[in-house]
Amino acid sequence: MNKPQSLFSSEIKTTKPRETKKNQGLSRAWIRCPSGRRFDLLSPSPIDVEVEDIALSLSRICRWAGMTQTPYGFSVAQHSVLVVDLMEWMFDTNKEYQDFLKNSPYSKWQWLLAGLLHDASEGYLGGDLCGPAKNAFSDDSYRKIEDKIQEAIHLRFNLPAIYPIEMKKMIKDADRASAYAESILIAGFTKEEADPIFGIKTDLHENAKIMALSPTQANDIFMDKYNYISKKI
Repeated sequence: MNKPQSLFSSEIKTTKPRETKKNQGLSRAWIRCPSGRRFDLLSPSPIDVEVEDIALSLSRICRWAGMTQTPYGFSVAQHSVLVVDLMEWMFDTNKEYQDFLKNSPYSKWQWLLAGLLHDASEGYLGGDLCGPAKNAFSDDSYRKIEDKIQEAIHLRFNLPAIYPIEMKKMIKDADRASAYAESILIAGFTKEEADPIFGIKTDLHENAKIMALSPTQANDIFMDKYNYISKKI
């Protein structure tokens, strides 16, 4: 740990910040990203979206409020890759999803990219607000901010700003399947607790397991999956 005196050149003196609503009618709504971009959370622009920023942040954000029985927290980046893998499997095995794809103006790879980015707004909001807390909000103001950021992300990657119903359902089904497996295999839920919450009718394989990756590994697999999909589009 750095000692305070190694951080500052002399004794610490303070004054009121200039950029605040109280002082000058200003409010900082932007965050500085490792890419150098300033991303405005309230007025997001597709121009400021960089996949490397998203991958890095999601690899450091834990699902399940970090409450998993694993050496590392299970990251949103790793969850996103699992969702894409589930979507690919669903395309191969489920006629309903095959029909979705057959009648869709979007290619399989665009659908998979949409799946990979389905939680990308969390990378800019600084975390994965757990479902029970999010659902307890008395209004939908938080979700509106999420939605605006997601729309900017979609446009950046040439996806529809607002997904068609079929695409939303496909991603949601894979998302819930991933959450169901995570809840039992790493978050300590019993099957009896998980079943009514997620609505997944298929039992887990008797040897099913999930290994949580380090942030560096999670970042790498997210970027690998993104690069693989992008080359196919």
